[in-house]
Amino acid sequence: GSQAEGDVAETFARFKAELGPFNPPRPENNADGFRAIDWDARTATDAVSDDVGAMFPGDFFNQGTFPRARGAMITMEPGTMMRLSAVAESGEPANFGVPAGEFAAFSPERLFGLANGNEVSVTFMDPANPALPATVDGFGAVFAGNDVPGSTFIEYFDLAGRLVYRVDAPVAGDGGFSFAGAAFPSAIVARVRITAGSLGVDRCAEEDGAALDCVAMDDFVYGEPQ
Repeated sequence: GSQAEGDVAETFARFKAELGPFNPPRPENNADGFRAIDWDARTATDAVSDDVGAMFPGDFFNQGTFPRARGAMITMEPGTMMRLSAVAESGEPANFGVPAGEFAAFSPERLFGLANGNEVSVTFMDPANPALPATVDGFGAVFAGNDVPGSTFIEYFDLAGRLVYRVDAPVAGDGGFSFAGAAFPSAIVARVRITAGSLGVDRCAEEDGAALDCVAMDDFVYGEPQ
């Protein structure tokens, strides 16, 4: 079913509470809690946005320094590019330059999107030692503009690469938000693969309302990497 913005905020808050307390992005290990990515760590002067065509670096949140020690390595298929939307003070078009009303930011003001593809993976790493693999006990994400049922979902894999779970994001419609996430009794998830619609944010003009849909992402939240 659909989710209103208030519903998403409540669901998001409950999911975070289930994972435990918020852990700041320091290069340290915690026994419990969660870490989060909201894409706003980049400043407005950084040349990483849809407008300049720059690709967001996948190891940006897998560094051994504050505030980038999040234990999250982001990768995608060859040819796919990760993009951040522009901020208002940059003077560039917001929300990847798509028509007004397609996307909105859940936590202002940047969004995360894919160009030339629709799949992205997050592999969890030790925040205190970014070279070491880790596992988490849950992961969730907020999506923007999800119009087509079954087109946006998260798959969860263990250390052996086995699919252990899949959760679909509810339909939200243009300008709306939806949340998808799953928590587990123990830290068994080594990687998640996110399928965000069927089109990259560079191809929103091709949406047909039935099968073709471009979807952006906002907040990621996940259990403390162990």
